[in-house]
Amino acid sequence: MEVRAKEALYEFELAEKFLENGLYRNAAGEAFQGWKATLVVLAANSRNELASEFKGFARLRERIRVETVDFIIAIMPTTRMKKVAMILGA
Repeated sequence: MEVRAKEALYEFELAEKFLENGLYRNAAGEAFQGWKATLVVLAANSRNELASEFKGFARLRERIRVETVDFIIAIMPTTRMKKVAMILGA
């Protein structure tokens, strides 16, 4: 997870540089990616807490199945970010 934490920092630094240069849309996109990477780090550190909420399995390919919680932590789909943040914030 150290790599994801570094990724978040780089994304936020890039967002700040874009913002300084008036590139607001790019800055917003990088800030979002930074938040997403931060959420992944927090989710990985609280896997057990998330496992009770995200049960079952996700199918990656025809024969590859992983637990849904692990899929969410690895990919962090945008559609699940709000729910993960709410669970971790409680």
